[in-house]
Amino acid sequence: MQPAGNIVNRRTNTESKVRLAVIVFGLALVAIAALGDTIANQLAYYRPQILSGEIWRLLTPHLVHLNLTHAVMNAAAIILLGMLVGSAASIRCWLVIYAVLAIGISLMFLALNEDLYRYVGASGVVHGLAAFGALRRMSIARVESSLLLAGLAIKLGYEQIAVSALSTEALIGGRVITDAHLYGAIIGLLLYGIDLGWRRRKASRQQS
Repeated sequence: MQPAGNIVNRRTNTESKVRLAVIVFGLALVAIAALGDTIANQLAYYRPQILSGEIWRLLTPHLVHLNLTHAVMNAAAIILLGMLVGSAASIRCWLVIYAVLAIGISLMFLALNEDLYRYVGASGVVHGLAAFGALRRMSIARVESSLLLAGLAIKLGYEQIAVSALSTEALIGGRVITDAHLYGAIIGLLLYGIDLGWRRRKASRQQS
């Protein structure tokens, strides 16, 4: 059995690395936005192009933004989430979750939003990361995780029954696609269910 001090130190080091990686990732999103519309257009979700075979556009729209303001808002949300729930998983796990959320949201756009021609932004993925991270940290931070999930549920519910946030649209200079938030949260919940089942199966194998 490892000494408790070693376990705590290892956990602290992991949390520090994840938080640093999240900050770097957030800054990278802002840097990409600073490159201008040319890059954004090459990476954005365009329904006709995806259906024509440009499948990288399933992932990359969630890395580019309408403008710097849009990118800074999403980068700030990602960094804040990193501080709140970053310790729930490793850097590699978070990257995989981000990619799966991005592709999953784009696929749901294709299946359910036939009128959506173009999309950019990380906000849908942010909602999925929040759902996944809060659930994964529930056992060690029940109050904080419960509050995060409750806030997420209230926000999603309001977005589905109310008019879109005009103030946010004015800030980012474009339409807020609230379905992206809902899809992200749903996929985040599903990913947590898959992750929980896998970890329980792994634990049972180790005990047998």
